Amino acid sequence: MYIQEAKINDSKKILHLAGQLRKSAYLEMGLPIPAQLVDPASEKYLLTLFDRSDIHLIVAKENDEIIGFCMAVETPKITEGRNRIDILELIIDEKNRSKGIGSAFLRSVEKIAKHRGLLYVKVATGTKMKSNEFYKKNGYLHIENMYRKKIK
Repeated sequence: MYIQEAKINDSKKILHLAGQLRKSAYLEMGLPIPAQLVDPASEKYLLTLFDRSDIHLIVAKENDEIIGFCMAVETPKITEGRNRIDILELIIDEKNRSKGIGSAFLRSVEKIAKHRGLLYVKVATGTKMKSNEFYKKNGYLHIENMYRKKIK
């Protein structure tokens, strides 16, 4: 298994993994699974992200097959005078979970943060998600609650 920067031709597999993650999250929260897991506009939107220097798109591959995806975004912190990096997506193919791939993604993002002189790595999860233990095991501290409001 190896980690590398994502390429544009990885887009369809990345979206497939995003659908897997969404389905898992709905099941874990006990919610009904929507008929459409990934918005049809997502592929076109994803393609626009490849050219942005503040967005880091990373894939895990095994035998040239994508088995994981991570997206991290640099976020300004005015009070600190420099950026942090937020992990917005970290997805491992269902058949390849619990093999250290997620930890490898974290190390990769941490390396980017160190190289670019960023403050810290931040990741948000649901309050009852299994992933909370994963992040704790990798040295991440639970420090805040998160709120959101859907804009219609």
